[in-house]
Amino acid sequence: MKSKYLLFICLLALGFAACKKEDSYPKKIIGKWRIKEIRRQVFDTTGVKISDTVVIAGASAGNYFLFNADGTGEKHPADGIGAAKNDFTYKIEGNNLNLMLHTTESGTPYEDTYIILKLSSAEMTLSHGEDYINPKRHWVVDVTWKK
Repeated sequence: MKSKYLLFICLLALGFAACKKEDSYPKKIIGKWRIKEIRRQVFDTTGVKISDTVVIAGASAGNYFLFNADGTGEKHPADGIGAAKNDFTYKIEGNNLNLMLHTTESGTPYEDTYIILKLSSAEMTLSHGEDYINPKRHWVVDVTWKK
């Protein structure tokens, strides 16, 4: 009987320990986020880093994303991504942030997925990577935001 009780306690503790911090991501992302830094890293096809550059450092007042609790948001100008305000919807699945911009300069929706590297109540870092036009290179952009 005592061993069954201990087994139950161990399984219960394991269940609590298995809860991931990603479970709180949807709540932590809510609010206004300003870019703190954009870091671009370029790799060759073997994974060797060719360059590591801070593209933007510091935040401007007009440069922010606003995440609402209902899964909608706004991307405001001066963020280096586009010149106009865009509405978007978002969904967090595990450590992936799926973003769908509804209005782009071309008039077509734009969907993208970012990896959440860090998300606290005051700072988040999102990572995104794509192939260059040159197929021999791959770039990764990490954007750090602050509330």
